[in-house]
Amino acid sequence: MFFYRIFKRCYFLLLATLYSLFYTFYWLLYTFYLLLYTFYLLLITPYLLLYTRYLLLTTVYAICKVNCC
Repeated sequence: MFFYRIFKRCYFLLLATLYSLFYTFYWLLYTFYLLLYTFYLLLITPYLLLYTRYLLLTTVYAICKVNCC
């Protein structure tokens, strides 16, 4: 009976430790994913701004060409 109590305590302690490690690993992975996605957005933002500028200029040019002629 004495060994069963020790085993029961160690079992719950082991279970809690494994859960804690898994949760910590999950959050580290999620943080790494967020940092990677932020870096990707910072990398792609200038190209998106240039493309938006190009679309606006071509749209204004097309509207002016249709209305002026």
